[in-house]
Amino acid sequence: MTIKIVMIAGEASGDSLGGQVLAALNARRDDLEVTGVGGDAMQAHGLKPIFPMADLTVMGFSHAIKSYGSLKKRAAEIIDHIFKTRPDVIVTIDNKGFSLRLGKALKAKMAATGWSAPIVHLVAPTVWAWGAWRAKSVAASVDKLLCLFPFELPYFTRYGVDAVAVGHPAVEQSRPSKFEARKVLGLKADDLVLVLLPGSRKREIEALLPDMLQSLSIIRRTKPNLKVFLPAASSVRPLITGMVTPEDQVEVTDQSDANTVMAAGDYGLICSGTVTLEAALSGLDGHVYYQVDGLSLLIGKMILDWSKVVLPNAISGQEIYPLSLNKEFTAKTMAADALAYFAAAKNAAEEKSDSIKTPLTKALTAGDDGFAENTANAIMSAIKA
Repeated sequence: MTIKIVMIAGEASGDSLGGQVLAALNARRDDLEVTGVGGDAMQAHGLKPIFPMADLTVMGFSHAIKSYGSLKKRAAEIIDHIFKTRPDVIVTIDNKGFSLRLGKALKAKMAATGWSAPIVHLVAPTVWAWGAWRAKSVAASVDKLLCLFPFELPYFTRYGVDAVAVGHPAVEQSRPSKFEARKVLGLKADDLVLVLLPGSRKREIEALLPDMLQSLSIIRRTKPNLKVFLPAASSVRPLITGMVTPEDQVEVTDQSDANTVMAAGDYGLICSGTVTLEAALSGLDGHVYYQVDGLSLLIGKMILDWSKVVLPNAISGQEIYPLSLNKEFTAKTMAADALAYFAAAKNAAEEKSDSIKTPLTKALTAGDDGFAENTANAIMSAIKA
């Protein structure tokens, strides 16, 4: 019997997670019919898209408000598709604002029509940073919530949400030592290596990469032999290569090389997001930067716990990476941050990795099966339920 699944992802990170989950589902079943919204990773594992994933990608409150009309239209298309195809399960991935509103609308229509299918949401809203009270509303949007971090469960179960910890895929990735990584990249042991991580979204890259590149010219006045790497996802590589000039002397690598690049690096200029966790697990030191729209910053000041914005900081309970927002940084301050680190002659990337990897690994692990298998099990159990 064919199992119908509708999966919805709205950005590159969600597409990556969805691709891993679909691979695990396909490994156990050969009769899946998967439709919805996703990018290259999900489509490579059988997803048939109903419209481009980019149509759901938004950043910040201001962008969400401006995109309200188009998002509402796309949500209606998804709902129509779901009621026409009658899937066995609906899986939404991250993109919490859109996903939870979609889930609530679906539940309302299901109640009105008498037909229903379980709604499973992967990646819990970060209520531990944005206000624990927000967890209460999740129950109205999902039937099962899949959390990447085991410590998130109590935030939701107290409100009756069926929450399951599936673990974080970052902890399962193979990471070379600094010596091994440098050997792979053809670097010398004493090379000074800077890693640029400007984000995976167009708006992030456009906001951060110009300052990062400008900071290089300042840094190179003191460190002329600096080696610079920038791992880029295929979806944004054309944008990045169009912004990087030969004078920047930046080696743009494939995203698949990111763990090797981060392990080889001494210091990183890092965009806030999941990449901070990957960088920390690789032992990369650095500083986190982010450009927030004015409305998001205003709301954030009222309800956000800023100490928990940077994932490794929140999970470990220590400041692994400092955070600078908006006017708190410029190309000059980025350069100053990097030069201050280099001037201190710190060589603690390996030590940092050892000191934080154990607590981070423990905080990211949920059982022995791993992220993709745990998630596939949870989705299949939702169908059977």
